[in-house]
Amino acid sequence: ATDWNIWYTYTLTSIDNKAFMNNTTLTSITLAETIEHIGAYAFYGCTSLSEIEFPASVESIGAYAFWGCSGIDEVYIPETVEQISYSAFGESVETFYCQAQSMPSSWDSGWNSFYANNILWNFISYYEQDGLKFILHTDLSAQLIEYNEELENIILPSEITYNSNTYRLKSIDNNFF
Repeated sequence: ATDWNIWYTYTLTSIDNKAFMNNTTLTSITLAETIEHIGAYAFYGCTSLSEIEFPASVESIGAYAFWGCSGIDEVYIPETVEQISYSAFGESVETFYCQAQSMPSSWDSGWNSFYANNILWNFISYYEQDGLKFILHTDLSAQLIEYNEELENIILPSEITYNSNTYRLKSIDNNFF
C-alpha cells in the first residue's frame, strides 16, 4: 500500500460573518497581517473586547462588525481600509484615528452610526518630546495637543523628526495654554 501524505498551506485572509458574535469573554484580538476582510457582525456584541489593531492588509470592514463592543475606547484605521459598511462601529468606539485625509467616498456615511465620535483624519502617530505631546499627520504636519503643566519654559520646535520623516509644527490646539 502506498502511504500518501499531502499537506496544504492556507493563508487566513478573512474573518467570516458572525465569527465571534456575542463572545463576551474575548478581551483583545491581534489580526494576522494577511487579513483583508472582516465580515458583517464578526465581533458584534463582544462587550469585553477592549483592544483591536488593524494591520495594513485590511481592506474592508462589514456592517455591524464591531457594533456594541463598548469596551473599545479608540481604534486606529489604516488608509488601506477602502470600505467600511453601515454601523460597523455602532455603539462602541469613542475615538477614531484614521490615516485617510478625510472620509473615503467608498465608506458608508453611517459607518460609525452617525455618533459624534472623535474622528481624527490624516493621523500617523502620537509623538512626545520634552514634555510636549504631538499628533503627527500623513501630510507631514504636526499638531501640539498637550504639555506637561510642570514645565517652566516651553520651547516649541518648528520641526520634529520621527521614523526618518520630518514633520513641521502646523498648529496648536485651541485654548492650549
